[in-house]
Amino acid sequence: MSERKTRGMFEPCLGTKFVVRAFNEEDEERVFELELVEASELPPASTNPKHNLRQDPFTLLFEGPKDALIDQGTYKFEHEQLGEVEMFMVPVGLGEYEVIFN
Repeated sequence: MSERKTRGMFEPCLGTKFVVRAFNEEDEERVFELELVEASELPPASTNPKHNLRQDPFTLLFEGPKDALIDQGTYKFEHEQLGEVEMFMVPVGLGEYEVIFN
């Protein structure tokens, strides 16, 4: 999926699972299922069009296993409706991960 991502693209996927593949230091693949639990709009960082920032920023919140941590980084998320989506994800709590589009 190379088109511009919008909150509206993700809202129909609320409550569904995404597969995330991560690799550890030994280059071994680990597979996680993360549930999309929230898709929220954010206020624009700037209303000045010269700043070339998104006018529709949003955040996605995912929940996953509480016994394994996925490091901050860019991952391919796989979803049956959306296909593959590459996103930068940050852990924000035990088993909670956030993706921000700003």
